[in-house]
Amino acid sequence: MSENRFDKSRLKQAERRKEKIPLSAGDLWAWSLTAAEMMQVLEAAQRPKIDPRGGVDQGSAVLWQIVLSCHDGPEADAPLAFTTDDFGLILGLPWDEFRLITQAINRVNGLDPTEAELMRDFTAARQGAEP
Repeated sequence: MSENRFDKSRLKQAERRKEKIPLSAGDLWAWSLTAAEMMQVLEAAQRPKIDPRGGVDQGSAVLWQIVLSCHDGPEADAPLAFTTDDFGLILGLPWDEFRLITQAINRVNGLDPTEAELMRDFTAARQGAEP
């Protein structure tokens, strides 16, 4: 029986999931986030220490996900479609187009309701188990 031991030299950069989003202004592409980008989202959306609510500001996190996920095309060198200077533009989008973007981002990152429900079922704690 051969062992399949972990060897980091065999790690490959996974192909990022991508999805075309047809919008009135043209096609936009949602790319899955890397671990570094997701950490950037969480850090950038962190509320300041003086805010008694603490934690992550969900609205800010969505804006950062859009900025870091949306590209002008599917090519490996396709530039980001938005910058932080575009937050106002993003917030001014019609709701149906904003929703299309966020739904595509969730799908490419495995966070759409169907996949999230599967993960919830897969990772659900047993009754009476320690958290």
